[in-house]
Amino acid sequence: MYKNVEKPLLCGDYSSSLYYRDYRYLSDDVTVLKNPHKGWYWHFIDNGCKRVEYRDGIGDDRMTDFPGLNHLYLRIDWADIEKQEGIYDWSYIDEIFKTWSHFDYTFSFRLCTYEGGSIKFATPEWVKDCGANGWFCADGSWQPDFGDSIYLEKLDRFMQEYGRKYNGHPLVEFIDVGTFGIWGEGHPGIADENKSSLETVIKHIDMHLKYFPDTYILVNDDMINALDTTDGKVRKYLMEYCVGKGLGLRDDSVLYSGYADCGYYGYDTMRTPFMYDEFYEFAPVDLELEHYHHYSAAPSRFKAGYTVYEALQRSHATFCGFHGYPRDLLEKFPYFADRIANKLGYWYFVNGAVIPECVSGLPTVIKVWFENKGFCHAYYPYTLKFKLVNEENGNEIIVSEQLGTNLKWKFESVTMERIKLDLRAAIPGKYTLCVGMFDGKRPIRLGFKTDCKRNDGFYDFDTISVN
Repeated sequence: MYKNVEKPLLCGDYSSSLYYRDYRYLSDDVTVLKNPHKGWYWHFIDNGCKRVEYRDGIGDDRMTDFPGLNHLYLRIDWADIEKQEGIYDWSYIDEIFKTWSHFDYTFSFRLCTYEGGSIKFATPEWVKDCGANGWFCADGSWQPDFGDSIYLEKLDRFMQEYGRKYNGHPLVEFIDVGTFGIWGEGHPGIADENKSSLETVIKHIDMHLKYFPDTYILVNDDMINALDTTDGKVRKYLMEYCVGKGLGLRDDSVLYSGYADCGYYGYDTMRTPFMYDEFYEFAPVDLELEHYHHYSAAPSRFKAGYTVYEALQRSHATFCGFHGYPRDLLEKFPYFADRIANKLGYWYFVNGAVIPECVSGLPTVIKVWFENKGFCHAYYPYTLKFKLVNEENGNEIIVSEQLGTNLKWKFESVTMERIKLDLRAAIPGKYTLCVGMFDGKRPIRLGFKTDCKRNDGFYDFDTISVN
């Protein structure tokens, strides 16, 4: 099965060694690999729990066949949970966690305090009754003064409870800063009176940082852009503040007609794509697509998916979300859904290795070339393991185990790693050399052909002799 290189093979792109072994013929870049902490997600709660659009009527369809569907995005309102002051009802969210986690889904959150016309009170009405300032807008919704002291005092107490429940939760991928602006996007709402200051925006950001120290936090690019000035100093200050606090970045507006059809922005329809260069190194990037029913009816905007591909690649995105029932997108654009699933975040391959003579009882340092074909690097350290399987008796020996090596593997690049194999327990004989990567006990799927895959998460990729 494995074609060991009998003659020296020169691969100038990877190694100058005469003993380089090329494994690229074992690669599979077609099969969709569902891996943790990356991929598509579904706006399961959109505009608060009371609005059932996009999740109503799905029945028992859990979308387990959707390629790389990683998690459900829960955009809840403060008023959904704290209907009465000091009484927190998470029962609906708990039920979602219980039901959907059984199908290998995780979750992300946005907490909003103003939704516009669809929800009259996203901030609980009792906050207004306590004396918090705000305005009734023309559409009937109540918009809080985001810098009001009473509002901030009550919100801070709720954020403490929110963090107590979900900070560091193993099923939560990230939260984003959503307590400021209409729909939580950070830009001003309908009421012209609400011209919030830089200081107010930072207070909202800091509340999330304070109560979610162990969770990735993303900030909306509109939250930064909304404070732009003629000289750009305020925007630059807030951007650098967010970068300095280790926040990730997200865009809610990919394919939005206001950016896509005006002729002012680029092919990727992003307002400020340059911002992502400052954020993606330290925390994930998330792009949210326009509502499906809008762009699916506008082929010149969607461009068969090329627009989205450009935006995800430019921003080094780890996650991509959409508004709509996922099956509609999957049935109309199946190949687009497949390709994006693999490219989002990391996507690992083993290209080749240099393996010196292996001697029983002595260590051997091999060189292995790993390729990351994804849009970005990983943000979690995974355990890289190598093992030998004796071809005569089937005995297995773990000969190398390293945590976090993968964090160095940059997007769309090849990295050489020196791996020290511990052969003290390896008796002389022929062995199958196997590689695997794990997030705790969960295997990380690598880009190998199906017949290389073992049931335990390892992959067979060569045969070696221990002398």
